[in-house]
Amino acid sequence: MRCCVHPAAVKRLAIRSLLLLAGLWLLATAATWFGNQPDDSAHGYGEVHDAVDHNNGGGNSVGSRMWRFLGAALRAQLQPRPPPPPLLLPDSEEDDAAGDVEGSKNKRRRGVERQSFVYLKVIKSASETITSMLRRFGLSRHLSFAMPLPKKIYLGWPNPLRQEYIVLPSGVSHPSVLLDQCVYNRTFLDGLMAKPCVYITSLREPFRQLQSLFAYYNMAEISGLGGRPDAFETYLSDLPRYDREYQSPRRAAKRYCVPDNYSLTKNTMSRILGYVEGQDADK
Repeated sequence: MRCCVHPAAVKRLAIRSLLLLAGLWLLATAATWFGNQPDDSAHGYGEVHDAVDHNNGGGNSVGSRMWRFLGAALRAQLQPRPPPPPLLLPDSEEDDAAGDVEGSKNKRRRGVERQSFVYLKVIKSASETITSMLRRFGLSRHLSFAMPLPKKIYLGWPNPLRQEYIVLPSGVSHPSVLLDQCVYNRTFLDGLMAKPCVYITSLREPFRQLQSLFAYYNMAEISGLGGRPDAFETYLSDLPRYDREYQSPRRAAKRYCVPDNYSLTKNTMSRILGYVEGQDADK
């Protein structure tokens, strides 16, 4: 399966990296400058107002007051922050019972943090945002991850999930976290993941998801409709024709990460969830 990095994503990442570096440089410069100024506040937002009005004498112009205010705010932002609260997920009845809070007439049930989970990543369904949150959760707890092969971004998608598509950390046979895009296979995943494992996904209204897919995968340009304001409507008006064009091998050079003869218009969500086209519709 041919797979490459999304060109637009690379461009966005480069721009964001440059902006981040510029922002860090400005913060470092500002922190150095403000660190050499008289400290008129107690390093907190609650006393920033005091830093502004502390002196009524010299150097109390609007400009100097503004700089002192910004300096106090910046110092407050640079203070160490407490660790994030634990992620609490609903658990089994047994664990809920064990999690009852004693010492009150009405027992409160609390969730139990789970540290083994699969997030089934469904394309264009807020999945990258949720993946980033769960990845940070796993990294902050030093959990083990199931990862794609080098230079790949999917776990074999759209092919059925197999062991050969997965890279595990040295010495790990049952990872705690799987986040990258794959085709759901509960039997395979139950044997792979550390137990007990939670399975999570996110879905989107199908037509809106299709619109997003159409733009993200550059389907108008690849199918020969580039530049037309009505490209999406035209594509749907003759779906077999344009789907065939998009999937054709001669368009493969422009199609990133989508193999030949694979349709993105036939409910990608159901297929990622493991439903087989033409077999599971009644279910």
